[in-house]
Amino acid sequence: MKHNRHTEHSQQHPRCGMTILECMVSVLVLGIAMSIVVPVMQLADRQRLKSDRALICTQEASNILEQITSWNYADITQTKADELLKDTTKTRQFSNANWKVSIQPVTNGEVISIHIQLMNNNIKEPETELITWVYTK
Repeated sequence: MKHNRHTEHSQQHPRCGMTILECMVSVLVLGIAMSIVVPVMQLADRQRLKSDRALICTQEASNILEQITSWNYADITQTKADELLKDTTKTRQFSNANWKVSIQPVTNGEVISIHIQLMNNNIKEPETELITWVYTK
């Protein structure tokens, strides 16, 4: 019987480690998984930032609206609202944003409509839009 050192060694110790082919396949699978996961994570991050911005815009618009509705009915005018926007621009987080306030009487001078918008220059739709009505009684 021939004695082969190589066969004797392989029978005593099972195969250890990975072949280069197995390494290449695992790197390929990992690369494919990463190419799917990374764009999804980026999209989720962009959506989170957009949601955060929308929340802050809504809060700021709500603060402006609350200030205006706290005035006496006779003081709620377009001029005074425009002055409020100019005075509070520096304190808002989006100080360079294009805020619009529209104040208009609705019926018989008993109701005033207050419409606040934060316009984004890149799109036609407002980022935030709040409307309320103030009644004399």
